[in-house]
Amino acid sequence: MSTRDRNSVDHFFNSANLVTFALSDSEHPVFILPVTSMHRMTAFSTPRLIRKVCIFLLMFFSLSVRGQFYNGYEMQFGKNRVQYDDRFWTFMKFKNFDTYYYLGGLELAAFTGKTADADLEEIEKLFDYKLDGRIQFIIYNKLSEAKQTNIGLETDDLNNNTGGITKIVGNKVFLYFTGDHELFRRQIRAGIARVLIDQIMYGGDVKERIQNSALLTLPDWYINGLVSYVSRNWDVNIDNRLRDGIVSKKYLKFNHLTGMDAQVAGHSIWKYIIDTYTESSVSNLLYMTRVNRNIESGFMYVLGLNIKELSKNWRDSMVNIYGQSDVNRDSVTTLGLLKKPKINILYSQLKTSSDGRYTVYVSNDLGKYKVRLYDSEKKRTKRILKSGYRSYTQETDQSFPLIAWHPTGKLFAVIRERKGFLWLGTYSLESKKYEEGKLFNFEKVLDFAYSDDGLLLVMSAVQKGQSDIYVYNLRTRTYEQITKDFYDDLNARFINRSSAIVFSSNRVNDTLGVDKKAVLPANNNFDVFYYDYSTKSTLLKRITNTADYNETQPMQYDSAHIAYLSDENGIVNRYLANLDSALAYVDTTEHYRMIVENFPLTNYSRNVVAQDINYSRTRVSQIFFKEGRLRMKVDYLTKPVLSSSMLPRTLYRNEEERKASLQPPAITPQPSGESPPVEQQNPAVDSNKVDIDNYIFQSDFPKSKSRKEKKREAEMQQTETVAQTTPAPVNQDSLNSILPKQRNYETAFSSTYFVSQLDNTLLNQSYQLFTGGGAIYYNPGLNGFFKLGISDLMEDFRITGGFKLAGDLNSNEYFLSYENLKKRFDKQITFYRQALLLPEYGAKLHSHELRFQGKWPFSDVSAVRGSVAYRNDRLVALATDYNSLRFPNQYLHWLSGRLEYVFDNTLPTGVNLYNGTRLKIFGEYFKQADISKTGMVVLGTDIRHYQKIHREIIWANRFASGTSFGEERIIYYLGSTDNWLVPRFNNETPIDFSQNYYFQALATNLRGFEQNIRNGNTFALINSELRVPVFRYLLNRPIKSDFVRNFQIVGFGDIGTAWNGISPYDSTNALNKRTVFQQPFLITITSQNEPIVGGFGFGLRSRLLGYFLRADWAWGVQNREVLPYRFYFSLGLDF
Repeated sequence: MSTRDRNSVDHFFNSANLVTFALSDSEHPVFILPVTSMHRMTAFSTPRLIRKVCIFLLMFFSLSVRGQFYNGYEMQFGKNRVQYDDRFWTFMKFKNFDTYYYLGGLELAAFTGKTADADLEEIEKLFDYKLDGRIQFIIYNKLSEAKQTNIGLETDDLNNNTGGITKIVGNKVFLYFTGDHELFRRQIRAGIARVLIDQIMYGGDVKERIQNSALLTLPDWYINGLVSYVSRNWDVNIDNRLRDGIVSKKYLKFNHLTGMDAQVAGHSIWKYIIDTYTESSVSNLLYMTRVNRNIESGFMYVLGLNIKELSKNWRDSMVNIYGQSDVNRDSVTTLGLLKKPKINILYSQLKTSSDGRYTVYVSNDLGKYKVRLYDSEKKRTKRILKSGYRSYTQETDQSFPLIAWHPTGKLFAVIRERKGFLWLGTYSLESKKYEEGKLFNFEKVLDFAYSDDGLLLVMSAVQKGQSDIYVYNLRTRTYEQITKDFYDDLNARFINRSSAIVFSSNRVNDTLGVDKKAVLPANNNFDVFYYDYSTKSTLLKRITNTADYNETQPMQYDSAHIAYLSDENGIVNRYLANLDSALAYVDTTEHYRMIVENFPLTNYSRNVVAQDINYSRTRVSQIFFKEGRLRMKVDYLTKPVLSSSMLPRTLYRNEEERKASLQPPAITPQPSGESPPVEQQNPAVDSNKVDIDNYIFQSDFPKSKSRKEKKREAEMQQTETVAQTTPAPVNQDSLNSILPKQRNYETAFSSTYFVSQLDNTLLNQSYQLFTGGGAIYYNPGLNGFFKLGISDLMEDFRITGGFKLAGDLNSNEYFLSYENLKKRFDKQITFYRQALLLPEYGAKLHSHELRFQGKWPFSDVSAVRGSVAYRNDRLVALATDYNSLRFPNQYLHWLSGRLEYVFDNTLPTGVNLYNGTRLKIFGEYFKQADISKTGMVVLGTDIRHYQKIHREIIWANRFASGTSFGEERIIYYLGSTDNWLVPRFNNETPIDFSQNYYFQALATNLRGFEQNIRNGNTFALINSELRVPVFRYLLNRPIKSDFVRNFQIVGFGDIGTAWNGISPYDSTNALNKRTVFQQPFLITITSQNEPIVGGFGFGLRSRLLGYFLRADWAWGVQNREVLPYRFYFSLGLDF
């Protein structure tokens, strides 16, 4: 095939009033048109115009599957959720909410129903706002099952949208049980608070939602701090984190804080506001923030202070409280098992072997955990087990793996959760092998330890929403249940040669099996209890009995003492209980009573997070939190010295005790089913008295209720009728509580988001057909784009539809997609239609595509995706005369397939700012269905890593490469950037037309050049950018302007090449050849050019009216020469 043939359309003939357009050769026909339908194309006598018309048509008539490098760096990644089993949901309707649960969750749903009403009323009063609609509580039995939910999973298409997205405010709250009902109740309160805050801030009509979604940005400390304040009282854990942050000066610039630090500091700020001003300040601040769409104005209107002044007052107050809090306390050394513990790593399960030589611990990096073994003699650390994955978007499960040493010290056991099951494994120090098997009968294990003979495990485990104490027999694989009630029983340990068990519990009754209440005690604190395992006595003995303090993690210290952790003085320290016995009475035998003396052993300045006692070798392993890090330390036991002195109280503890002394005794609420308290008679009231402070003007005509209000009242009356007036229990949990009727969950859809914007891309983008060079990408212009997403309550089934309206209302695009995410194998079917009117050519194109896509996720961050598609293009000649009327429609049929591996654990930290890694490795195949000798294979990869440098500064790096082979190939044009508003093409770089190119694509970013600085069927690129959000980094206050808040300065460098053949330096590349035709001679000049080119420069970024704008100044480097700068103005997000 000659160059001349490639530079124009090969076949254009007029036979029987027909015109055929084709590329390459006659085996690839595209469309046939009647000559009479092209009566305006008189200039077709010139090959140049023929070529232009063919190119224009083929760019629309071509295959339109979703390619990979179809338009430069645009790439679809995305995250997943893995469902290991099916769940059949049931729900109960309460007064203001519904509780959804599955097998084993009835007790949790009942507890939610008993507590949420009172919590909702309290929070509504604080916010001065009534709930709109009903809350749906979706309850999971444990965190690992909650992480399988599709609720909140966003596709990458949604994240890459350049315009604003209006999310429909929903009332869904999902909960999970950790084994502690107090923590479960915090989740309930936090969920209610978030629903109400979302309704306050983002509720209202569609216009207000769009404006608030686009313009209202709230810092982490504002929302998370308020939710924390509502969900939990101030306690020693928050107090310890805040003390550490203030003393270390980490919290002095709270506007830059993220994660747990933002939550703690925000909680403290809201508490300071309420203590300094009034509770009404909360509702006023929320309202004024919504009205002004800026928290700075809200604080100024309500408090008369701006953020800077408020932060200074708060900081001075905190320094005054905590500045000298470490005086007269033992400091916690920063030296420990690890010299430099990492700030974001969670360390746990620190335990030493019985001989004291080995120490094992767990490190958890955002879900990716490792079990490590430290040899104190060799001073070496060995990794024993590694599993999980780093996830920035889901909560880290710190509850596993759990570790316990065998009493021989020759092996240790590990319990962990994996793929929906519990696994019990052991690692032998002698064989250096790890073996494990499934552990049945329990939903979750919270803690465990060996007996002295190594045959039994005592554990705190969860069944049916309750945490109880069990003894598990390793030989028979059976268990014995010690406790069975609503109370939370934790931290069980064998003591006294496994004849007794100590554990911590929030129970108020010391007799097993008699208390069936399903409500938390008024003073929900933990005490230490003693169970006589040898006699199986149902009477527990109290080691501690404090009304306002928590005692946890009891274990044997020596033969006469029990060690436990207590927050009695406001800081968690180690205490000892001296156990003794005295003769109580004598009948047929002697009866003894236990005498307990409690006293403190340590006086640390920071909380002891966890402890483990190895009394056989006098070792104590403990974990502290200091200077923003968890620190592990192994010490020798100190000799206990009985002391009656009390540890000095913190200011927080003194204030709590002062408030408690002023309060009347707390009354434990009556559980459902018990007799209600006797009503008090109301005193006589003067009915004629007018309350001038609280009066209401009555309307002349009563306001009619909306259909929504009537429906809600009817549901409430029905619920109350079922729950209150039924003479016999409709439904009961294991604690015999009367519950509303159980109902099966049925799929029902509701809207989740709505997109309305101006868009300049094609909905179904594709590789374009090879045009022989020139500006290659058709830009459809700014058109109106609308998209609506709906899903069921669990978000397992999703339907998305959208359309794009062109200016002439004839060249429109439509699509409809259905996703089924209920099981592990995710399925999606998409239908796409495009209509394109070409009046100047007397034709109209109709394109239809049907695609099936499947996805098999390995984890939340990695998956294999595959798809198959059929594409049909139909060209219809407009009936302008008799010949065009009788002319038949023309068709093209294409088949395609795609297989790819995707990894994505990135976390968006701002607009075009990420943290983490994403990559894709893919392969594609295209074939024309009705032509035998066609087919093309495309292989490629795209790897991107985003590294946090300091606070908001991100260093972004990317490597991309692609190649094609087969009957047809893709030519990659290297150079410029994506979405360049004024693209230019470099015609000086030669194109090798002997490569049988059929498609063309752009390889970007390579700034400093025009398109086609290099070309070939293979390319490789490296991009590096330093992204600095200037104002967010420098200003320690919220920023009102969206443009200023997202303003970024970037510095970048690009390097890459494109080639044919084996390597870029192959002499056969067209880059090294130039042909000069001087009649009658044809001269070929061969030279060696450097195939690798690069560019560097700087740019400005920001968002305006919902669109991300990019301005770049770049200098290209070619053949070791720096070229003059080029300016690029483009749209779009990363890269």
